[in-house]
Amino acid sequence: MKLTDYLIYIVLFLVVITATIMLYKQVTRNVDGFVNLDSALAPVIALADKRSNGRRDVHDMIDYYTSTGSDSHEVLPKSEDSLVNFFSLGCRFAGYLGPYENGVINPDKAIEYAVKMGCRTFILEIGYIEECGNYFPRIMIRDVQKKKLQSAEFSPNCLGPTTSNITQVSAALAKYAFTEAVQDPIIVVLYILELPPINANDSKRLETYYSHIADGLKPLATKRLDMLAEGGKFSNRQQESLLLTNSISNYSGSAIIMCNTNTSGPEAKVLDNLINLKLSQKQAQLGATSKSTTTAFGVLDTVQSYLSIPGDQISTVVEESKLTWTICLESNPKTITSASDYQKLTSNFGINCIPIQLWSSDSDYLFDTNGMFKKYSYVPKPKGLRYRKPPVVVAGTPSPALDAKGGALRAPQ
Repeated sequence: MKLTDYLIYIVLFLVVITATIMLYKQVTRNVDGFVNLDSALAPVIALADKRSNGRRDVHDMIDYYTSTGSDSHEVLPKSEDSLVNFFSLGCRFAGYLGPYENGVINPDKAIEYAVKMGCRTFILEIGYIEECGNYFPRIMIRDVQKKKLQSAEFSPNCLGPTTSNITQVSAALAKYAFTEAVQDPIIVVLYILELPPINANDSKRLETYYSHIADGLKPLATKRLDMLAEGGKFSNRQQESLLLTNSISNYSGSAIIMCNTNTSGPEAKVLDNLINLKLSQKQAQLGATSKSTTTAFGVLDTVQSYLSIPGDQISTVVEESKLTWTICLESNPKTITSASDYQKLTSNFGINCIPIQLWSSDSDYLFDTNGMFKKYSYVPKPKGLRYRKPPVVVAGTPSPALDAKGGALRAPQ
């Protein structure tokens, strides 16, 4: 056999091996074009098992912090138990199992283990796949250059109303977030990365986009915060200030919905009916976040924005934001917030939520022996960073000597 024949056989062999490997990769990918569910799930299960040990609910937390104990914790007065006065353990990329690149979208498992490890704020990153052409909103993972980490060119999984993964995330939250033992409120953040482009030939495009997002929240209908016996109606962003100043205990068993876009227009009416609080742009713009034209009771900003605030301005920022629910995300979604940065943002500014990545052990510092969320999913801010409810003034009983008798004058006797 000639040397050229050997070379031809070797080349053919390599081609067959390469084709087999590529075929295997395609077969083992899940419907969203990612690889190997089992390998993505294993580290998440391990982290959830470790972080779930001894977790307690919000009522135990309130009992602990409102009483004096043998340790040195700050006592939380009733006047400072407002929702806005708590840090919340949050998970970014809700519905995504990870890892960050080439990971797996599996809403049921991702939410199950996020809840198990204590997450109560869930960031749903919502966008669309351009190649699909239908601008259907979906859970979307984009990198810092806004590049999709899933491709319709490989796996054209163009979702629709019957396959919405926003619905799947909501269903998983309804399934796992509330039990007889745990009734802590959950905060569902609709972090809309992009809005569909305006098209004169499709005037209903944006309205349809918002309506599909609203439809995706239907599994949470019985849990969604709408009315309270004391406080009235909270949908349509009607009482954002009261939402934040009410006691956190008022929201047991409730799902609070926040959104980063302006839903006040007629095109977003259906979605606006579900929104309790708008998250506005302060410094850096994230996704489709818009600035507020009125008082902003919610802010979505970057970790880097707050770290860049000069020291002599920190006290002013703190005072201005005591009645604001603030969420900070890393400007590069791949980045894990370091322990030192987390400490600065919480202890200096009182940032309510800096969400973790479900699959990363780099956030273990939050669950260690001295970690902020080692036991509770909501933890009070330091005393100097809290909003304090104004005292209730009760009118005293006037002296009888001051009785004017309705203005009637009597003649002297």
